[in-house]
Amino acid sequence: MKRVAKIISLLLIVFITSNSFVSAQTYSENSTCVSHYTEQLSDGYYLEVYIEESIDLSNSRAMSSKTGTKTYVIYDDNSDTVAKFVLTARYNYNGYSVSCLEASHSTTIYDDSWEFTSTSSSYSDNVATGKFTAKKYVLFVATDTVSKTITLTCDKNGNLS
Repeated sequence: MKRVAKIISLLLIVFITSNSFVSAQTYSENSTCVSHYTEQLSDGYYLEVYIEESIDLSNSRAMSSKTGTKTYVIYDDNSDTVAKFVLTARYNYNGYSVSCLEASHSTTIYDDSWEFTSTSSSYSDNVATGKFTAKKYVLFVATDTVSKTITLTCDKNGNLS
């Protein structure tokens, strides 16, 4: 019985400490945060948006390569993290032209009452696009919805926006 109590206590400690650091870990150590801003939503919800970049130094001198991410972290009216959507894209640029080579996305749910009901990512020319719809469910009924279309653009000099 003592062993079960210890295991449950340990699991609770891990759960509590991992949730308290969620908002502080929004971008990776290998990337540089280029931009950060907040978007207010209805019903007290808001988004923290981070744009990050990681430069590939192994590419040729004629062409530079960069990976960019745009992270949307959804917070509720109590400032608790509920979900995260990350759009990632890789670009080649040389001062004269730029092209997006690939785009992908990932999602994380922190509040079990939320789920992503649709997600997608695509790219064309120098723009990566991500779309998501996240919904909060109470007794199997959707009570709140957050839908976004995100673009991550790289210019010919490698500037992300």
